[in-house]
Amino acid sequence: MPVPIVAFVEAGSHNRCMILDAVKRVLDTHGLIDHGDNVLVAVSGGIDSVVLLHVLARLAPELEITLQVAHLNHGWRDEASDRDEAFVRALAESLGLLCVVDQLDETELELHRGAGREGAAREVRQRFLLEASEQHGASRIATGHTRDDRAETILYNLARGAGSTGISGIAPCRGRFIRPLIETSRAEVLAFAQSEGLEWREDLTNEDVSFDRNRIRHRILPELREINPRAAEAICRAGDHAEDAATVERLLMEKLWPQVAAIEEPDDIQLARDVVAQLPRAVRLLVLRDALRRVRGDLVGIEKTHVATIIDALGAIEGHGDFRVPRGYVRVDGDRICVSATPYEEASAWEMAAELGETPLPGGEHALQLALRERNAEGIDANRKDPTIEAADADRIAFPLALRSRRPGDRFTPLGMSQPVKLKDFLINARIPFFSRDKVPLLCDQEKIIWVVGVRLSEDVRMTPDTKRILEMRLESTE
Repeated sequence: MPVPIVAFVEAGSHNRCMILDAVKRVLDTHGLIDHGDNVLVAVSGGIDSVVLLHVLARLAPELEITLQVAHLNHGWRDEASDRDEAFVRALAESLGLLCVVDQLDETELELHRGAGREGAAREVRQRFLLEASEQHGASRIATGHTRDDRAETILYNLARGAGSTGISGIAPCRGRFIRPLIETSRAEVLAFAQSEGLEWREDLTNEDVSFDRNRIRHRILPELREINPRAAEAICRAGDHAEDAATVERLLMEKLWPQVAAIEEPDDIQLARDVVAQLPRAVRLLVLRDALRRVRGDLVGIEKTHVATIIDALGAIEGHGDFRVPRGYVRVDGDRICVSATPYEEASAWEMAAELGETPLPGGEHALQLALRERNAEGIDANRKDPTIEAADADRIAFPLALRSRRPGDRFTPLGMSQPVKLKDFLINARIPFFSRDKVPLLCDQEKIIWVVGVRLSEDVRMTPDTKRILEMRLESTE
């Protein structure tokens, strides 16, 4: 059965003035449009977008803006979708406006299939609108979301356990997208359309309660209006409170971030664990969420349980672990909480010969410099407080030398001790982070570990008053 065009003819200026005033107030309060802006209006053919276009066309001379129309043909309703497109084209022509049209690409939907068919369509539609705005010089993209749409979104996000940002619902402005009708109810939109004698297209899929948002619209909100006739308005006020809380959270993070972020790269952030641990638990959750947002670009799919599990792992003094969250990875290790958008590489066993002169270490960031000197060489003892420089009795070393990673069962006699200890225990006591232990180079002779590079020399090769030759060892950065 063809989807009808709906038309109402009813005179009246009250509804017209009310919605025009509401839109002007939203535009002014939130600074959505500047004089001279070129605004691309997303028009599906439904009543909300048709009213939005007519309202903006009415206000355009006063606001000194130009308008263009954009329509994406979803093709989901066969001939009805084509009639929607023809209707929007004719509407734009009647107003003397350029109309940009595109067809939804099913192959592109597959790229976003994880968001479901409706979610994937929203992603493709947003991409189309952004590209159209770029091609046609539009600085703003106006969509027909109403106060009822915002209330439905708040309820939907609330049912999913969203935080303050999600519960605030649809914002008046997000990036290039603006929502001039966001404080106008659907009933007010209908009243304006009737009073102006407007035509629009009805999409019968909006009545299908198998879709979550339609179920909220047709079943849940009507029940809530039995409790409070102005339920949608009240829900949006709660969304305003949530937005205020989100603003406070963002301000808190801006002030706190320089203290907690030890290292920050585009897709890799390291948080100072001791600083984070001193914060109240609620703030620790916010810090980790913000770190994930920064490396991922958003928080889609991140739930409180994801973050809480990781934060609770910080309770153990020597605790460590790898955690995977949607499109993100967190490593709790030593004094750092590492957050990345890419998986962390596991260290693999390695070994190489260590010759006199320079030996580059795996990873390319450091090199080991080895040199034999006479005991009376100058400058050796003066630098002994630097852990990257060491000197050993060369005559107590069984050459040739090798560099390697640790192995199960390794034992080592730290300088100042008379008996060997398990290398694992030594590294723990030296507070070397768990995931860094396999990366610590070991300089070995034919019999033993002579230097845990950059950490401790072996007692077995320490210099004595009888030392005649020394092996000078330097760990140097190659960057």
